[in-house]
Amino acid sequence: MYNEIDVKYIKGAFWGVLNSSILNFRKNYLKNLVLNIIENDGCFIYVYNFISQLHTEKEELEKCGLVIDELIKRGQLIFISAQKKYLKEGVLQVENIVKFYEKLINNCYKKGYKKVIIYGIIDDFYNDKMDLDIIYEYHKKIKKFAKEKEIMIIKEYLIDNFTEEYFYRLVPLHDVFIIINNDSVNVFQIDNPNEIELFYKYLRILYLDKVELYKENKKLELLNELILDISYKHNSRHLLESALEKICKVVNADFGLIFTYLDTDFNLESIIKYNLPYEIDKYIANQTLDKNRFREEFKQGIKIYDDSQLENRLINQLGIKSLVKVPIGKDENNPIAFLILASYNSKQHFYHHMSFLKAIGNTILALLDKQKQIEKHQADLLRAEKFKTLGELAGGIAHDFNNILTTIIGLSQLLLYQVQDEKIKKNLEIIYNSALDGKAIVNRIQKITRKRVSSNKKAILLNSIVETSIDMARPKWKNIYDVKGREFTLVKELNSSSYIYCDVYEIREVILNIILNAVDAMEDGGKLTIRTYDKGNKAYVCIEDTGCGIPDEFKDKIFEPFFSTKESRGTGLGLSIAKNIISSYNGSIEVESKVGVGTKFIISFNRYQKGGKYTDEDSILPKFNGLNVLIVDDKAHVAYSLKKMFRIIGIESDIETNSNNVLKRLSKKKYDIIVCDLAMPKMNGIRLSRQIKSIRKDLKIILMTGWPNDLDEQDLSEIEYIMHKPCTIKEVIKAIKSVIDKEKKLGGKENVVN
Repeated sequence: MYNEIDVKYIKGAFWGVLNSSILNFRKNYLKNLVLNIIENDGCFIYVYNFISQLHTEKEELEKCGLVIDELIKRGQLIFISAQKKYLKEGVLQVENIVKFYEKLINNCYKKGYKKVIIYGIIDDFYNDKMDLDIIYEYHKKIKKFAKEKEIMIIKEYLIDNFTEEYFYRLVPLHDVFIIINNDSVNVFQIDNPNEIELFYKYLRILYLDKVELYKENKKLELLNELILDISYKHNSRHLLESALEKICKVVNADFGLIFTYLDTDFNLESIIKYNLPYEIDKYIANQTLDKNRFREEFKQGIKIYDDSQLENRLINQLGIKSLVKVPIGKDENNPIAFLILASYNSKQHFYHHMSFLKAIGNTILALLDKQKQIEKHQADLLRAEKFKTLGELAGGIAHDFNNILTTIIGLSQLLLYQVQDEKIKKNLEIIYNSALDGKAIVNRIQKITRKRVSSNKKAILLNSIVETSIDMARPKWKNIYDVKGREFTLVKELNSSSYIYCDVYEIREVILNIILNAVDAMEDGGKLTIRTYDKGNKAYVCIEDTGCGIPDEFKDKIFEPFFSTKESRGTGLGLSIAKNIISSYNGSIEVESKVGVGTKFIISFNRYQKGGKYTDEDSILPKFNGLNVLIVDDKAHVAYSLKKMFRIIGIESDIETNSNNVLKRLSKKKYDIIVCDLAMPKMNGIRLSRQIKSIRKDLKIILMTGWPNDLDEQDLSEIEYIMHKPCTIKEVIKAIKSVIDKEKKLGGKENVVN
């Protein structure tokens, strides 16, 4: 045996090199040989199986300072594709290969190159193309060819692809064998009895190392597969099922279990099973798992048990010899899962895999955390897609709902001006305020669907909002408690004198939502206390019930979207919306609760400081004299409610439900103002306004729409005013005044407002 520095060109020699695709160290001995051959007018022939080998070899030779293209042109450097020259229809052609090389070597000699080396690699390229007998015969021929032509042939074998039997049969054909092991290169003379004996010892060690390396490689492959699994597994359970099966196969466990936990108290979430014996599966199903035992074992870390330590009678009956428990968690106080593997072999079986099992525990922990993030992301995407669909649907619903609310608001408001009976008037106020709240809800839907709507903020007495909220909630608790015969007490202590600047419908929605939640919490009756008071520059609303209370673990979640303790009865949006509304006014909403005692919500507002009190409704309505209005809306009930509103303020109006008939009506009667809906089936309000203006430039057009900010500037060129549906009498008056103010003399008429 001698070192690589002694490796020189030898005529007629057939050398073998044993290497590994895993180690694959660069071959300095080859570099020295090639340089020696090229410098001494020789020829180097490199046979490659894959194009990647060709690129790699060229790069290595260029690093040696060789000019590849020039050497190829001179014929000193020859690259040959085994795919093209060795095979015919996928079969190795031994005779043809020898003839090809004979012709090639003769050509090299004619050019004056006396030293020739042929270098090739035997790897998995040949696995399905020849058996051991064929390659043995092939090697016998090329050994003979090397001697006859006085050239040197070197074959590199990748140990990964061949068995010991393979090498034991091929080794005697070689003159010299080189073993590359880690950083050392050992050269053996095969015809030397001492060296051949040493060579076979080396070879045996390499194959034993290969087996262990293979096992470790399989473990690394498993870790890689687990990491790849997360990209397509649907959820954590599927990931764990795949992981458990792979782990059992790699460590040769006969069956396995993974217990996953919901919390640090070891409350069981699920049990993942692989190849579990029926008897054990049945035993687990009928047993209450000991949380304290799991907690103690979790703190112990990875632990292996043999049959002498396994006290369970069923385990002994089944012949289980060893068992390993692997805790999976961030630390001993934060359990995520417990991996249990069992084997019918001895305890020593799992000791060989201790490092791997620790690594797999950490890997599963990281993957579960990542999987939960992916699941949350997928849920968020799904929720976003649902919201998008809901938004599109809500947009259409909002438009239709606006038409309904226009009628309810208009007619209820008209009745409020006409009815004298206080009891009826009180009920009408509830209907009217409920419809206005419906309008506010539509506005919020429009905001969600990215349609901006105008704000309706004003200064209003806080107590008046609370009073109307109580009136609107009263029918619900009367229905619940009267039907069930439960006792219910309402305590009102409205001591605030403050005004707040707000959209009254939004604040009423918040208060009403909390009151209704309190009623839901007191199914068997109770006491509801509602207080208002002032403190410093803040005004407060306090709503307190004697209901079931909120558990401590839920207090931080109640304002989160979609969190609900009402199960199917709630959406989980009420308090989330309430918090967002209050926050938008720079206010605060806090909760105090105790299970079995009750819950208290405290809402704070900034007090309105400007002077002058606000009257919610003007008691005196203006009268408009001599105006003729045409109402154009395909919804007859909407048009009718508008007609009634116009009448109460002294305006005569006609109704047209077919937009195609408008121009004909204009030819028969002179109108001062047209109030026109935007969305109509035959001709929308924009097109109609353009046609009207083409014949009547002086005619004023008020456009009604539920989407006032969804119009382009060019669409508004023929429009004098946009009125947001649903509209109140005050908004109708504002629209008419706006049109009149734009031109003091409207169609030659003066003093149209009294």
